[in-house]
Amino acid sequence: MLTYFQLGTSNLYQGKLNLALDYYNKSLQHNQRNILPKKSLASLVNSAIIFEKQYRFAEASKTYQKALEFSEQIKDSVSIAGIWLNLGILSHRMKDDEKAVEILNKTYAYYSARRDTLTMGNILNNIATCYFPANPRIAEENLNKSLALYRLVNDEYYVAITTNNIAELHNSQKNFNESRQLLLDNIAFCEKKGFLEALSVAYRLLGQCEIESGGDLGAAAA
Repeated sequence: MLTYFQLGTSNLYQGKLNLALDYYNKSLQHNQRNILPKKSLASLVNSAIIFEKQYRFAEASKTYQKALEFSEQIKDSVSIAGIWLNLGILSHRMKDDEKAVEILNKTYAYYSARRDTLTMGNILNNIATCYFPANPRIAEENLNKSLALYRLVNDEYYVAITTNNIAELHNSQKNFNESRQLLLDNIAFCEKKGFLEALSVAYRLLGQCEIESGGDLGAAAA
């Protein structure tokens, strides 16, 4: 059972998703009596993640529900909250934002009680995604709350990412001056910190801002 689990995890990290799924199923079959309940739970969650990566959302949701039921049976509150988060994100991907927000708010309450600031920020970012573009005001409120949390714990990488998200929202609302200033500041910040991925996104958004606002097309091309 343990060997099959390790083989599943190894293949998951290598991107061999179908092979990983097969090994996780074999591990579950050999662990039917739940000799190691944590491994059963991990096999279910990882299988759900594989289904989600393969855009097999209905199967992912069903497997997450099995994992949730099992984690409730063994009273593993940390796993329960983690599965809630995955289910909330999956619900958004399945275009059920009302359900997604409900699950994510419940998950936020759990991590807030535990004072897990980084996860709280992550959840707020995901809630903002559920409200965009239908309700940009609430989306921006959640992004600003997330940004404040990341600054509180000095997580500079997520500060850069969330600033880009806020700038993208401003672009969509044609608030180009606000977007431009945020992006220029964030570009300088990312260059200083060496955050290349966030830097490339900031440059792309700045180019988009200049094009859509009829601004500096030379800067947009650069």
